[in-house]
Amino acid sequence: MGTDKATLAVLGTPLGVVAVRALHQAGLTDVVLVGGSSRQAAICGAPALADLQPGSGPRGGVISALEWAGSRILVVLACDLPHMTAQDVVALLDAADRHPSADVIVATSSGRRCPPTGVWRASAADRLRDAPGRSFVEAWSSLAVVDVELGAAAMDVDTPAQVAELGRVAEPEGPPR
Repeated sequence: MGTDKATLAVLGTPLGVVAVRALHQAGLTDVVLVGGSSRQAAICGAPALADLQPGSGPRGGVISALEWAGSRILVVLACDLPHMTAQDVVALLDAADRHPSADVIVATSSGRRCPPTGVWRASAADRLRDAPGRSFVEAWSSLAVVDVELGAAAMDVDTPAQVAELGRVAEPEGPPR
């Protein structure tokens, strides 16, 4: 889209704040922005974590986050999900509890997978790293994946037209409270 989505305000709230707020309201406390700048961290209210694979896209960001998380499960939200809520995060975590052998619980919208949004386990790290290409599509066949339908919550915004459909774009309001 040519702009910083994490700090892009849609309906008066920066998109990164929507993600951080959903994670915090779902009870998660260790929240970081992978590849985020100090400006993004200040606006979104979460520390930035260096991307260990800069330029490798979202899949590299997930690998960086998995390295940071170690053996803990990892909830990943894209920074451009204007409809994401704590209830959606809890739905992903509940699915992870029901499917302990899954490498990833991935959010879907109308049956379409919406990575990186989902719950990732450490078991996915090497498989993601070893899969060809940069997209998640090349990695799905090597992972045990469970799909969770989140509908509109998993739909991202990729174009100015999509942002315009959602409403007025405003200036960032600052970190979540």
